[in-house]
Amino acid sequence: MDSSTDTNRPMTHDWHHCMLCVFLILLGIFGCGGDEMEISDDESDAVDTPAEEVNPLAVFAGTWTLITVDGETHEADLQQLIGNKRTEVLTAESTVDLASDGSMVQIISFTIQLLIADSPGPVYVNARLRATTEGYYVVSMPNSTMTCTPVDDTLNIKATFSVEAPKKPELQRQWEEILALVEYEKTLEADFQDGPASVELYPKTHTFTLEENRLTLTSDREFVYEKR
Repeated sequence: MDSSTDTNRPMTHDWHHCMLCVFLILLGIFGCGGDEMEISDDESDAVDTPAEEVNPLAVFAGTWTLITVDGETHEADLQQLIGNKRTEVLTAESTVDLASDGSMVQIISFTIQLLIADSPGPVYVNARLRATTEGYYVVSMPNSTMTCTPVDDTLNIKATFSVEAPKKPELQRQWEEILALVEYEKTLEADFQDGPASVELYPKTHTFTLEENRLTLTSDREFVYEKR
C-alpha cells in the first residue's frame, strides 16, 4: 500500500505542473481582459493606413442651373438689364459646370426679339446668343466662400439670328439679305459683349450656402442654382 502511494505522488506532481504551464501559456496569449491582444499583419496594415482624404470640391461637382438672380427669374433679370422696350427676352438659361478638380465652365444662353423696323410693317429679329466662360474655383470651407476666377478676360459669344415680318414675306426677304450683308451676327456679339457680365460669376468671391441640390452664391448679387 505504501509503495503504491509513493509511486503515484510523482505523477500527481507532474500533472499539476503541466496544468500550470498550460494556464500560463493561455494567460500570455489572451492577457487580462484582452488588452494586450496582438494584431495580425493584415489587421495592423488596416490600422496603420491613413484614411483617404475627402475632396471638399466633390460635393460641388456637377451641372448647376440658375434659378433666380436677386429673387427674379433669369429672363426677368435680363429684361431689366437690357432696359429697352424694343427688345424682349424670350428665353434665358445659365448653367455652371463645376468639376472636382476645381475647373469650371459657365454657359449663358438666351433668345431675344428685337423690333428693328416699324414701317412699312413690323420686322423682328430673333437673336440667339450663347456666352461661354472658362475658369476655376476655390472653396474655403471655414469661411463658406467660393472664389471664381476666369482663365482670361475673353467672353466667348456666339450669335445667330432669324427675321420675322408677319404677313410680309417680301419685306422679310429684304431684311434677311441686308442683315446677312452687314454680318449682323458680329454686331450682336459686340453689342452683348458686356451684356451677360452681370450674371457671370467671374471674377468674384461669393459666400455660399449648400442645401441638398440647391446652391446659393452671394456677392454683389444673389445667384440661386439647382443641380441637374
